[in-house]
Order: sequence, then C-alpha cells, then structure tokens
Amino acid sequence: MDQKYTDIGNYFESLSQLHPCIKTFCRYELDELLDKDVAISDYPALILEGFDFNFSGSGADNILKSRNGAFCIVDVCDIFDPVKRTESLERAEIIAEQILLKMVKDKRDRVPLLTSFDISSAEGMHFVNPALGYIFCRISFSFKTKIKEDTAVWQ
Repeated sequence: MDQKYTDIGNYFESLSQLHPCIKTFCRYELDELLDKDVAISDYPALILEGFDFNFSGSGADNILKSRNGAFCIVDVCDIFDPVKRTESLERAEIIAEQILLKMVKDKRDRVPLLTSFDISSAEGMHFVNPALGYIFCRISFSFKTKIKEDTAVWQ
C-alpha cells in the first residue's frame, strides 16, 4: 500500500480519538516540543512528528521506501518534584505502549496502512521540557513500502 503522510496522520488522529486518556492530537516536530511554546489545548496529548525516509532496493523495479517517524505522549506536571515527574513519565509510557499494541493489533487485523509496520523498529525514550513544565514519552518507528513507477509522468 502507498503510505502517504496524510494517511498516517489520519490514522494517529483516529487513535487519539479512540483512546480514553488522550485529550488532544497535534502535529509537531521534536525540536518544537523541546524549544518552543506549542499550542496544546489539553493533556495528555498525542503528538505526531513528521517523517524522514530513505530508499533501498536491488533494482529499478524493486525499490523500498522506509518512512521513519515518531509519536509522543505529552503531559504536564511539576517536573521539579521527582515523584510527580516519575509518575507522569510512567503514565505517558503506558499510554505509548497501549498505542503500540493497537498498531500491532491493526497490523494483525490487516489494516492496509500497518501491513509493513514491524514492532522491532519501535524505540522509546523520555524527555522533559523544564521551561514549559511538561514531560513526554517519544516512540520512533518505521514503515516500509514498495515504490511503484508511474510511467504516465514521463513524456
């Protein structure tokens, strides 16, 4: 299946609407979450980052595109209180794991967008933004898809 960023964004937005703890869905890049005052209306929030991509393959008719992206669960807390910070990080990690499990289930249920998702591509880490008072759990992952040549574009 062709994987467009819009389709991936719509999928994650639907996950945010289905999960009972997620209050907001946004699209931001990691540097924005670390450096800028982002407009998040309520917490916890599911943030989808943009994707980078690379190509591999053995020939012109067998090219694979690896799309690498990430999502974050963002929450606010008193980050200077170690107990509250740890509790918030644990809650964010649990929500992130629930989303990953849903992605695995959707792949098993043959949701076309998830056919090339491999759980072994997922990696997680925690961040704290002291200036804005929030924590987040970031999960990076990859999708692979075969690129098909569109001969109609060439004269």
